[in-house]
Amino acid sequence: MNLLLDTNVVLDVLLPRPKWQRPAELLWSAAEQGDISAYLTANSIADIYYLSRRLSDRTKAAVAVDLCLATFKIAPVDRAILERARQLGGVDFEDNIQLACCERLGLSTVVTRDISGFSGSALSVLSPEECVGLLGLQ
Repeated sequence: MNLLLDTNVVLDVLLPRPKWQRPAELLWSAAEQGDISAYLTANSIADIYYLSRRLSDRTKAAVAVDLCLATFKIAPVDRAILERARQLGGVDFEDNIQLACCERLGLSTVVTRDISGFSGSALSVLSPEECVGLLGLQ
């Protein structure tokens, strides 16, 4: 399965956020093992660094980025992606960037805890728990 992980799912593992951590860890592990192809957008990497640094320090933020780069495929964000994101009807520009990346890469699934941020999308939008169940991960 090819899918895009929303930034919040990755942060659930990195920060760690116990309420949401387990399903996010299962998806991370599946990506590490090559059972799924999981993408992050390039701007998600910048957000992960910023938030990790803000909540801890530069060293931990750099480790978080390195872990993401070692585990996930990166969807490039360029001018065409940004222009397409501006054309999309959603109210959250960051979500629109992710949708535009999915379009370009032919991805049909977004995994997020913010399902409402992707309403109206033709993509399959799953919570981490739903995706873990669909994939039969334990």
